[in-house]
Order: sequence, then C-alpha cells, then structure tokens
Amino acid sequence: MLPWIFSVFLIAYAVAASTLALHPPPAIAKSKGLAWRLEDNWAQAEVHVQRRGQPEQPCAWKKGDGLFQCAEDSYAFVSPYAGYAAGQAQTCTWLHPLPGGATTILRWPKTTIGNHLQMRLALLDEVGPGTPVQLKAFVDNRQVVAVSATEGRELGFAQADLPTGPATSEFRLEIQAADNAWRLACAQVWMTGERALGHATPGATDKAVPAAGNPPRDPVTRRVP
Repeated sequence: MLPWIFSVFLIAYAVAASTLALHPPPAIAKSKGLAWRLEDNWAQAEVHVQRRGQPEQPCAWKKGDGLFQCAEDSYAFVSPYAGYAAGQAQTCTWLHPLPGGATTILRWPKTTIGNHLQMRLALLDEVGPGTPVQLKAFVDNRQVVAVSATEGRELGFAQADLPTGPATSEFRLEIQAADNAWRLACAQVWMTGERALGHATPGATDKAVPAAGNPPRDPVTRRVP
C-alpha cells in the first residue's frame, strides 16, 4: 500500500508519467556536454542525516524498494520521482526535508566534476507557501551554489562555474528546512563541461562531521509512486 502522503496525488502522477514519456524535461536530457547528473548517480551516493549537535547517521538502503530510508516517516526517503512540481511535469529526485531542521546529506567521495553546475529545486504543485527549503552544493568541501523554493508553483534555479581541481573529486548535496511540514521537494542537479585542472582548495568554514559509509548496494532505481 502506498504511503498516505502520496494517495492524494495518484491521478496527477499517472498523467505526469505519460506526459514525461513524450516530453522529457530538456534541462536534464542527455547531451554531448553533460558530465554528471543526479538522476544517474543518486543510488551511488552515501546518504546521511545530521541532526543539530549530533554526528551524521546513515540512511538505510532498501534494495527491494530501490530507495534510501532516512527515518520512519513515510516521506523520509531519497529516490527518483515522477509527477507535477513547479507547475510542470518533472523527473527529479525526491528530497523531502526532515523534522527539527535536520540536514539530509548526499555525498559522492569521488565522482566526475564538470566546470559548470546547475540546480533546480521544486515543491509539488499542491504545496502552499511556507518555510523555504534550501539545497546547497559543495565541491571539495567548499560550498559552490545554493537554491531555495518556498511554494508549489515556484521553481528555484541556481548555477555557478566550478573552481579548478581534479577531474574526479568529492561532491556533496545538503537539503534542509527549518520547518519541514509539507515541504514536498524534488531536485534536478547536473554538471556540464570538463573541469579545469588545478589544486582543489578545501572550504575553510565547512565543519562537516565525518561519517561511516553506507553498506554495499546495487544501484536500483524506481519511480514514485
């Protein structure tokens, strides 16, 4: 049985899935210059939750469901999503913030880094105004771009050129909201181009707590619902 939080959106999801099959969003369509995108790499991430004043805790990889479960709440998972957000059909990655201002962290210790990063953040159409959801991206432990969304018809977008460094390096996403009530968020993140070579400069103000890795898993993907 589907989690109750999705039941009110079943008809919209069905329509969205058929729409996406005919009209995939151009922003994340594969192209010659695409270096990396969240849609292709979410299952390879190390996914953790960090609550205030506590070390990071790993989210459980559920192979049968093809998702990371980060808390007992039905919405507290990381997985592909297909439906309507920001007023249009979307294929994106479900990243609902957790209670108490907790931060959900997706980390790739060594992955391909491009020279330009773009991020979209959207809330489901039925969501009204509320606390902003913030999504931040870090390369080599340094924040490079951030984006936020406040209500369902709003599409948050941000982009940035990336600093020089190795062609493969650490990449991290963090999502958080001070009040997570009905912050039904999904994200698209992608990098293009080839990173200019140079020495990476770690972020001096980043205080991330080291965390144990997630257990081995197969990169199973799925759509919601």
